[in-house]
Amino acid sequence: MRRHIHLCLMVTLLRSLCHAIPTPPSPPPPPRLGRTAKPSGEPRTALTEDVNILMYGVLQFSQGLHDVYQSTSSKLTRIWHKQDINDLRVGALQQKLAESQNAVVALESKVYQLKEEIQLSSQTTETKKLFQDMAYNQRVLQGQVANLENVLDGMEEVRWQSGRQQIAKLKELSESHSLLLQHLQLLLSRQQDQLREQRRKLLRIKEVRE
Repeated sequence: MRRHIHLCLMVTLLRSLCHAIPTPPSPPPPPRLGRTAKPSGEPRTALTEDVNILMYGVLQFSQGLHDVYQSTSSKLTRIWHKQDINDLRVGALQQKLAESQNAVVALESKVYQLKEEIQLSSQTTETKKLFQDMAYNQRVLQGQVANLENVLDGMEEVRWQSGRQQIAKLKELSESHSLLLQHLQLLLSRQQDQLREQRRKLLRIKEVRE
């Protein structure tokens, strides 16, 4: 591509400089028939002058062509040097762009991991809060049952049977609460296991991407 540009420029310069060559004077007309030409040394002198003028024009043209060639070559060298620098800059920018894209992908992966961990942690926190509330209600209910038993011990025989029935109901409710707490405890344990397994998977995905 550079060779082609160089040749095109040189051809254009040659064409422009060819018009600057001085045109030699036209030769004298031939002698007319019927008359005897006088011998003279003027034609030889005129021919020598024409040759000198032509040689001078050729030398001027050659010198001008050399100067133009040197100037054009220097300009082309500077242009190609700037082009090489621009190519290097473009390559560096493309590399930075690729690095930035990789950084964005890595950041998106980390954000996804954080979202997964936050979601699992939120579920575990809600389950733990529910378990704590149920445990508190269970302790309150057991305290109420114990208080009722103490009160009923000092009551009359007639009212004793009715109190015992209430205690039985409270005990049944307490047992159902205990079963629910056990179920919640098992659910919490499973969620914690799932959270640990999810974290292990995320770590493996992170190691593979790195």
